[in-house]
Amino acid sequence: RAGTENLPGIAGFGAAAEARYRNFTVTTERLKFLRDSFESAVLSQISDVSVNGDPSSRICNTTNLTFNGLDGQALVARLDQAGIQCSQSSACTNQRPEPSYVLREMGLSESQAFSSVRFSVSVLNSEEEIARAVTILADLVATLRRFERRLHHSV
Repeated sequence: RAGTENLPGIAGFGAAAEARYRNFTVTTERLKFLRDSFESAVLSQISDVSVNGDPSSRICNTTNLTFNGLDGQALVARLDQAGIQCSQSSACTNQRPEPSYVLREMGLSESQAFSSVRFSVSVLNSEEEIARAVTILADLVATLRRFERRLHHSV
């Protein structure tokens, strides 16, 4: 049913949209820089990782990485415990125990899709936070890969 419109909220949203519009190019370049810095550091510090998606035609703040041979759910859980928010799938499918259908359509195997994790950056992130996230990620990947090797050797 109709009611009183939230005029302050509407005006605030309009002001925020106007501010973002004025700074859109600067903002997207900053996000792309942070994303690319994250990707470069991950690729140089962690072996057997690949970037999913077109290198030039993709959203500026998000990357999806395959950590070959790793359980992506285990990695996401450990990263969450360390205060790093990421996901293995999109918001609309994050409760389904199946690999991302988008990654499967892009040609990744089921195993590769299960080993993939999506990371996003924000205008609120700093270069120091990106470096910290990469350090934590590298440590966790090494730990999980050691665990996987031990598990396979004991079987």
